[in-house]
Amino acid sequence: MNQSTLYPFCQLAAADIVAENAFHVVIRDRFPVSLGHSLIIPKRHVASLFEFTAEEFNGAMGINRQL
Repeated sequence: MNQSTLYPFCQLAAADIVAENAFHVVIRDRFPVSLGHSLIIPKRHVASLFEFTAEEFNGAMGINRQL
């Protein structure tokens, strides 16, 4: 397996990114549950939200308000 297979969000096309900040990128879900359903993806590899630093957590909340 190559890295792009292991980490599908590491190879995002610029056209797919709808928002970005220092810590996260946002893409629209390809199989949305509801209209406008989006994914906030951390730029740093983490296993869960609980591994975010305070800055990363605040960045996720801030970018969420922009959508």
